[in-house]
Amino acid sequence: MDSLYRLCIPLRTVPGDLLPILLDTTFFEPFALLTASVVVGGRGLPIRWVTYHRHELKAVFARDGRKGKIQETMLSENLIEQRLVDEVWAKVTSGIRAVLVADRGFASADFFQWLLQNMRHFVIRFKADTHITVVNAKGESVTGAAKEVIPVEPGQKRWVEGVIYRKDGAARVNVLVVFDVGQEEPWYLATDSSDPAEGEQLYRWRMREEREYKDCKDQLFLGKKGTRMTVQNVASVARILDALMVLHWFVALIGLQAMKDLPMMDEPRQNSRGGEIDDREDTETEAQIDNRDDASSQGEPEGPAIAPEPKPRIEGALIPHWLRRFQVRGPISYIKLGLEFLRLPNIRPSLARLVAWITDKLSAMEPLWTRRQARYRARLSRFG
Repeated sequence: MDSLYRLCIPLRTVPGDLLPILLDTTFFEPFALLTASVVVGGRGLPIRWVTYHRHELKAVFARDGRKGKIQETMLSENLIEQRLVDEVWAKVTSGIRAVLVADRGFASADFFQWLLQNMRHFVIRFKADTHITVVNAKGESVTGAAKEVIPVEPGQKRWVEGVIYRKDGAARVNVLVVFDVGQEEPWYLATDSSDPAEGEQLYRWRMREEREYKDCKDQLFLGKKGTRMTVQNVASVARILDALMVLHWFVALIGLQAMKDLPMMDEPRQNSRGGEIDDREDTETEAQIDNRDDASSQGEPEGPAIAPEPKPRIEGALIPHWLRRFQVRGPISYIKLGLEFLRLPNIRPSLARLVAWITDKLSAMEPLWTRRQARYRARLSRFG
């Protein structure tokens, strides 16, 4: 998981020093997978997660300095969430401002209070019928459901500071209400930020988390909503989901590498009349290819492409020639592109470039093998 965090920093597509941490839970009854992800283009890629039993509250966390994982019994799901947030913040690089972004399942007064006490920035949506207290323009306290105290119409946005969340007044937050035209209901967002525009943008990025789980379940063949695990041991389920998360990253990196390499692959293109397009004018010469390869071998390895931002489909828009053989209906994500790219026969150069980039990014970390393991493998290599 530490390695995935190091890989996400050069891949993330959020500008500046801002790092949204998308927190969400998906259920595989009777188990749950709590995931913290970062925004990479139109998807969220997981950097840390925990698997736990929803009824027995047995959780499997990552353990620093140990090869395996240890199953722990927790007192509540709230403590599991707090533990994961602490683990993520412990790894955040200095100079980066991490902000927790989550949906209504995490909107509890105790969680808000814990985040404020530990100086964890957050933007979390809560239900419209949640009890809040605000001070109006006359200085009077107004108490009631959020939808009654801060009403909005479609197309409106409202920003209220110093809101007391819940009747017990356990947490004081700022509230942003956004009601886009065409939405079924407005967003009520609790945050510690003083910038309403930033809070709105952060929550819009949270939608990438939904696409991540869709990729895991639909593209990586885990199953549909409500899938039940036949395995009943939480440690065994954790190993399965660990493998799924790593597979998700592998396919994503392959897809991003494919976006960079596919346009350069020697594939004949056809015009609208079925004839081949002459590519001689925009094809690199052998000398140019040699110079490019020499330049990439001298410095930092060339990494994958920058992840594209999601865009609405435009009818009649031209599809790049290198993408046409994969495009069926609607826009294709880099996760889906990675799965399709793995079926091609000539991808070894792309894999080699990707491995070189990953090795360069993780070179400062501890070696994958201990000295004893390295010596053992070196002795085996002498015998072929």
